[in-house]
Amino acid sequence: MSFIREKRKSVFTNSRFTIYEDDVIFPDGKTKGKYNVLEFPNKTVVSLAHRDDEILMIESFRYPTNSIELELPAGGIEEGETPEQAAKRETLEETGYETVDHKVIYEAQTSNGISDHTFTIVSSRVKEMKSLFDKNEINTVLLININKVKKLLKENKIKDAPTIVALMLCNLNI
Repeated sequence: MSFIREKRKSVFTNSRFTIYEDDVIFPDGKTKGKYNVLEFPNKTVVSLAHRDDEILMIESFRYPTNSIELELPAGGIEEGETPEQAAKRETLEETGYETVDHKVIYEAQTSNGISDHTFTIVSSRVKEMKSLFDKNEINTVLLININKVKKLLKENKIKDAPTIVALMLCNLNI
């Protein structure tokens, strides 16, 4: 049995997401209530690019948390793009590095209790630097040794959940 939506009202909309307030009947068929849903029109991709024993990462200022965060390159999957194509594009835009041998390794939901947002993790190999990265979006581009990444995770220095999921799936044995 599942929830039945009786009515949906858009509470807020912008180019990145919509917030809905739904009137629902709960699975018991009797209880009624409200449910808030954050809906995203686009999926995102997380790029897990590596070279030998190094992982390609970025340091980026995040306005909502007012902090510089260590993350994997990531971004939206544009209309008509595959996750692999999006990972290649986002990695080049955010790091200046070209990547090859792209492979989808996982798709996860960010917060399925309130949102339909999903992200796809794509692994690849770092080939070579091709261009400069966007300094308005990215502070630093780093190739970090896997053992150092493990240490940063154990010390709770990496906060971005999609990055953590991707690194944990990367057989880092944290």
